[in-house]
Amino acid sequence: SAAQDKLKADPADADANLAVGRFQAVSRGNWGLALPALARGADKTIKAAAVKDLANPTAVDAQVDVAGAWWAVGEKEPPASAARQAFRARAATWYTAAKPGAVGLTRAMIDKRLAEFAAPAGSVAGGTTNPPAGTPAAAKPGERPRPGRKYDGTVFVSGDDKFELCINGQPVAQSEGNKVVSRPVSLALGDVITARVSNQEYESGFMCAIRLDAGFVLITHHTTWASYRPRDEAKWADPAGITEAVPASVTHDRHLLGRFADAFQADQESLWTGDGKGKVAYLACKVTPECFLDAAHLEPPAARDGTPGALKGTLYANGDDSFILYVNGRRFADGREKLVERPITLLTGDVITVRCQNVQYERGFAAVIKLDNGKVIVTDPRTWAAYTPRDPLAWYLPAGMTNLQPAAAGQDNYLHKHFAESLPVHREPIWAPLANKSTPRVAFLALKVSPAVMTAPGVLKPRDK
Repeated sequence: SAAQDKLKADPADADANLAVGRFQAVSRGNWGLALPALARGADKTIKAAAVKDLANPTAVDAQVDVAGAWWAVGEKEPPASAARQAFRARAATWYTAAKPGAVGLTRAMIDKRLAEFAAPAGSVAGGTTNPPAGTPAAAKPGERPRPGRKYDGTVFVSGDDKFELCINGQPVAQSEGNKVVSRPVSLALGDVITARVSNQEYESGFMCAIRLDAGFVLITHHTTWASYRPRDEAKWADPAGITEAVPASVTHDRHLLGRFADAFQADQESLWTGDGKGKVAYLACKVTPECFLDAAHLEPPAARDGTPGALKGTLYANGDDSFILYVNGRRFADGREKLVERPITLLTGDVITVRCQNVQYERGFAAVIKLDNGKVIVTDPRTWAAYTPRDPLAWYLPAGMTNLQPAAAGQDNYLHKHFAESLPVHREPIWAPLANKSTPRVAFLALKVSPAVMTAPGVLKPRDK
């Protein structure tokens, strides 16, 4: 284009930078290229917003400030225009990043603007205005991933000890102390996410979850992420330089688990090099339809107050070293290193699925559901099953359980001690049969709720105490 030709002759040309930046933002949705150009552009309002955006703030107030700057830019564009929609979309990604930490009036304002942004694009009194031909369409909520769509959202990422994250070779986020970093992102099928993580001592790992506005999540998982060796370490983030790629290995990093417990949990795994060794890990993921998980599984189970046959009670559970528990494919509880206690309401026919991970020594998962009717549901090899998930990413779905077999008895004095101190009801720690050599440190366990699994509280045995 003429603007690009001008930039070749004079990279500082403010008008040309503005034209190129607007084209990349509005017509291409490529904010990685748009932001640097807009920050050098002639429009002072857009320039100020771009400069704030490029600073990648992490404080909630600063993120809201960036979002507000882009919202103001959008307000100056014609109603229902592609430009207004693009700038509001950028504002929405920053509002989404800030929302988990926002409170009071700020949270209310964010909710209002996100709701306004989610209204049908292009709707105006008296008709609609469609974006110009060639504009990449934003994905609709719930729409299955397909080429030609861009997916805006927020990435939550952390590494032990330090990390750098790139998309298609462009920097997105890097370490900021011992915390989870959140940034707005835009993805498309075929994009390549790369990360470089360094560790000095003790536990090592990298965790990442991307929450997309269209209703999906992408997570670090050993089936979709690879460990690789860069052809040129100076250009480690360049997807073209990826060599010797092998599946990443799963680690159990307590530091990362603790950080994400206060940020965003989507069952992301902690990953490292293929052999689990080394002080530096290079990790990569190519964005494919298989990476997209429906975010509905992260929503709590539907309320059942007043439902005929509802069984109210309290769940007590713990796993060595950690566990995640779902009810009918909806995330319900998780824990590590301490007994979890939560009110629960079940119906006959419900299916509870559990993923438990262990690093070393004794292993087991133990639970007691103390029902208000005086009965209990406890972990017991005679009533619980171990299974192999058809889809390792969607392991929690009852419909995807295969190779069901009786759960094995676990051996875990650590769990016995926790229950003996808090809930003196007999239960057995369980695990997957150790014949499963492919994932000896991970157990997938399930229980179908029925009258047969409800019993009177058992008397403590000597080894429980």
